[in-house]
Amino acid sequence: MKKNRVVWNFSSRKVLSWSLKKKVALLLLVMITALSSTQNCYSQKTSFNLKLDNVSVKQAFQEIEKKSDYIFIYSDQVVDLNRKVIVNVQNGDVGAVLQQVFKGTNNTYKINKRQITILVKSKEQIESEKKTANDQTKKITITGTITDDTGESLPGVSVVIKGTTSGTITDIKGNYSISNVPADGALLFSFIGMADQEIVVGKESTVNVTMLADVFGVDEVVVVGYQTIQKSDLTGSLGSVKAGDLTKIASSSFESSLAGRASGVQVTSSEGAPGAGMNITIRGANSISASSAPLYVVDGFPITVKESELGGSGVSSNAVNPLSAINQEDIESIEILKDASATAIYGSRGANGVVLITTKKGKKGELKLSYSGYAGIQNLQNSRKIELLNAQQYLDYVEEIEPGSYLFWEDEDQTIPRDNSNAETIDWQDEMYRTALIQNHHITLGGGKGGSFFNASIGYFNQEGILKGSDYDRFTSKVAFTHQFNKKLKIQNVMSFASSENNGLVAANKQGIYSGIVTATLKFRPYLPDFEDIPFDPTINTTSPKSMAERITKNLRYHNFSNMLQLNYDISPSLKFTARLMLNLQNISSEEFYPPDVAQGTITNGRAFNSNRETTRWVNENLLNYVKKRGDHKINAVAGFTIEKYNLSEVLTSVTDFPIYDLGSGKLNAGLNPGIPDSNILQTSLVSFLGRANYVFKDRYYLTAGIRADGSSKFTEGNKFGYFPSLALAYRLSEEDFIKNLNFFDNLKIRTSYGKTGNQSIPAYSSLGILRDANYSYNGNLVYAVSPSKMQNNDLTWETTDQFDVGLDFMILNRRLTLTTDAYYKKTYDLLLNSPVPYHSGYSTYFNNIGELENKGVEFSIEGTIVSKPDFQWKASYNMTFNRNKIIKLADSDFIDIDVPSDTRTLNEYRIMEGESIGSMWGLVWDGVYQYDDFTNFDELSSVQDKADLYQEILDANGTFNLRDGVDYLVGNQTTTRPGEIKYRKTNDDGTNEITEDDKTIIGDATPDFFGGFTNDFKWKNWDLSALISFSYGGDVYNANRYSLEAMDAIYANFSTSILDRWTPDKPSEKMHSSSGFTKYVSSSYAVEDGSYIRLSNLTLGYNLPKKVVKKLGIDNCRFTLSGDNIYVLTNYSGYDPEVSVSRIGLAPGYDSGAYPRPSVYKLGLKVTF
Repeated sequence: MKKNRVVWNFSSRKVLSWSLKKKVALLLLVMITALSSTQNCYSQKTSFNLKLDNVSVKQAFQEIEKKSDYIFIYSDQVVDLNRKVIVNVQNGDVGAVLQQVFKGTNNTYKINKRQITILVKSKEQIESEKKTANDQTKKITITGTITDDTGESLPGVSVVIKGTTSGTITDIKGNYSISNVPADGALLFSFIGMADQEIVVGKESTVNVTMLADVFGVDEVVVVGYQTIQKSDLTGSLGSVKAGDLTKIASSSFESSLAGRASGVQVTSSEGAPGAGMNITIRGANSISASSAPLYVVDGFPITVKESELGGSGVSSNAVNPLSAINQEDIESIEILKDASATAIYGSRGANGVVLITTKKGKKGELKLSYSGYAGIQNLQNSRKIELLNAQQYLDYVEEIEPGSYLFWEDEDQTIPRDNSNAETIDWQDEMYRTALIQNHHITLGGGKGGSFFNASIGYFNQEGILKGSDYDRFTSKVAFTHQFNKKLKIQNVMSFASSENNGLVAANKQGIYSGIVTATLKFRPYLPDFEDIPFDPTINTTSPKSMAERITKNLRYHNFSNMLQLNYDISPSLKFTARLMLNLQNISSEEFYPPDVAQGTITNGRAFNSNRETTRWVNENLLNYVKKRGDHKINAVAGFTIEKYNLSEVLTSVTDFPIYDLGSGKLNAGLNPGIPDSNILQTSLVSFLGRANYVFKDRYYLTAGIRADGSSKFTEGNKFGYFPSLALAYRLSEEDFIKNLNFFDNLKIRTSYGKTGNQSIPAYSSLGILRDANYSYNGNLVYAVSPSKMQNNDLTWETTDQFDVGLDFMILNRRLTLTTDAYYKKTYDLLLNSPVPYHSGYSTYFNNIGELENKGVEFSIEGTIVSKPDFQWKASYNMTFNRNKIIKLADSDFIDIDVPSDTRTLNEYRIMEGESIGSMWGLVWDGVYQYDDFTNFDELSSVQDKADLYQEILDANGTFNLRDGVDYLVGNQTTTRPGEIKYRKTNDDGTNEITEDDKTIIGDATPDFFGGFTNDFKWKNWDLSALISFSYGGDVYNANRYSLEAMDAIYANFSTSILDRWTPDKPSEKMHSSSGFTKYVSSSYAVEDGSYIRLSNLTLGYNLPKKVVKKLGIDNCRFTLSGDNIYVLTNYSGYDPEVSVSRIGLAPGYDSGAYPRPSVYKLGLKVTF
């Protein structure tokens, strides 16, 4: 690279003329420097390996310029350019080189960013250097300990005396000792992924250092799927989450810790029950029938999670969250692959994004024992409690509806009035919700010598539910062992086991109005005359929530065993072979029992369900990795072959009619009426060929190309194989001279990629014709037979997503501020759907490829170090995502109605239709309440009281309220509609005022306009504070709770205090209908609310014990934390939490009906290493 030096000729007292180009460049440089005044100096991290023997000073300058971006400014009157020098510097900075160049002369230098000005020393400076030289003969030994910002010891940190090649590295405990340090010298500390530090020794003999993470981390190595590459060589879109962030939030699985920490990644909770999982979507929903959940890869083991496995389980359901088997404390790192360049290597399972999880492995060194844990409490925020009627308000309501209710009489003959003047309120929310305990403990032992090292851990997590009768227990263990036989051969084995047990009733409604315990808590009447808990009242067919929690049994047990055996063989320094054999065994069993004295069991005199499911999955991967660097060329390539098989078997049994039910489901033969057992066996397989190459030229130009071929047993011959290619290009402009000359960008890269990914997350045998059991009578005998149940589709093929991405990465201010932004477009075609078929075909549904959808959006993230001082650091990060989802085409129909099973008696609350997004809510437009002015009967009356009197007269006479012309009404209700009833708006211009099915329209959309997170991390001496705020704006929630809490359709049930403002004849309300005004259950915008929120997700205060105290205690480090999760939510949503989706149907997000509320958690933590 040729550079132009600036030479000043002081003897002629003028500067050599500069070209216009140089003047413009200088003006631009001055302007940018003024705009970036926070940038203190040009990055001096360039490392020199320079050996010059008897060359001139001028030649030395030229070598420095050739190997760096520095430019020398000097006068030939002050420096002898022909003087011969010897330079020998290894891994030193420019100062080390110049000290040898000017040794024994009166020259000195001044560095201003990339300009080095050569000067003559003043007399004062010469005298000072002589005195300093005398002082420097006193050299000392410096010792200390290096830790990261969490207090963990850092082995392998490089410690070098500035200006020399003398140095050392820290040991396994982070300790170092370095001798012959000048009294006024400085030490340079460096570590991959950490920001370099320079510390002047002074009079100190002990120098302890806390290393901080490098904001950009260009030298950081990241996992991208079958490969590891430097972060600077990335061509795709990737998000990373640090291991330390995963353990801040108390949860049974790591997914909740991802919320708000990565752009493009939307994390929502189904509900807040113990053990419940999270719904994760990367760059929008990609499918209308197959799963939209990402693929999880744990140490190379692929895990596919269905939406149905993440929520609370329904009656006789055995769904669990398989990700709960992974202990957060065992995770080393998480990488989130988002664009097709990164995900296409996973082919048919990469369309929804990929989450790569690397767990902790053994490290060489002394045995190290560590403990981390916390204990805390959980509760329901008082501000989130739903306001319900108290006893007196409830009695007023009952008196309005049924004045003769038994609640007003002491005896059955209703001769003695009951005194209800001091009626005592039973607040069932206070009765059922509690302050619950939560605890987590984790012990790790690791280390090793020679070629063998290991990491072993055990963990225990226990969470009481804030709702009585619910809890979650989990035990985890993991052993990772590595042995290096020789320089070429290494084996590694990772074995893990997890066991969990979940107790608790169904929270969200599944089987009727009182099956959900949350709904029962809200709906059960607040007044019992004698304050007696009624286990079951057959006259009103209800069970109190207290009785449900005490009498109903619901138990779910989950066991997960995994083993990964890996062999690595270095064929050559550049070519490596890897073989993995992975096995996973799962067992899920559930027991449920509903005794005869609760509503769910009374009809059948008790009922019990038992189920057991076993799954086996094994995967074999064989990979060749080639990594080579030669001159300006680098290549990192992988090729491989994988095969996977999955087997499932399950058995379900049920029994009813229990004369004796004390033993519950533990004694099924106590039931007199056994149900017909059901069983299921299935098998799927997947075989794949893959390849990808990453090429880099001059650390400036990047090319990545890859392809994967997947063959799946889920499709028929001719369609079994799908092919998924990808291509990515990147250009690192910051390596160009015209960008370097700006002295502004530390890194500047543009990226673009295109690729195809697939989705095959449909049930096994979906393309085949299926037979079902059938029984029929023949000659008076019951004959067993089979009949067709599902039609075969030989043309069924892969769901495929094309994705285009363009991105920009830049870093400025001496690597203290970095921004990454991406714009993307995804189109999914051949959408898989279990489509209805005409009944005359003899079938009901069959799987088909029926349409197309798209996702497009923009995402960005900003990370920066705002303050970086020895005693105080402040780092912040911010990310935001804008995504738009749209159905482009539905092949067989104009729309698909989505009905959410619930107790609300509404149908088809969601609809999939062309031009709209997944999550579109469907129904009538609520238009308030019919008022007196909507009827001609009241035209001659002016006072409200006169209208109220006439209203009552018409009711008493069974008369008719005459709707005014032009007023809309439900079809068939023109003559029965009356003031106070709920009112809807006509949207279909058909020339009438009748509201029909054709007047239903899109009434809401669960897709937010944007979402993201904001993180701040502060560190002051041994203290640190971190805060995470997550937010979502614009997404709607279908609050089906309003139907049950405001419909006023029952007498012996409680309601929201919003009904206190209900329409009455003498106080006609415009917002709330009358007690009899909810005449028909129909999906409408009445239930749709804004789900926007800002949440303080986590606040953690930490303190690391000083090293002097730690050493006295005989431990390596000790850290205390005080933290809170879900501390506060700012929202206008009237339910417990706007982040909810209990439908367990991917096409109906944002649905709330009796969801278990998310608790606030406050905990104390301890982490200690021995």
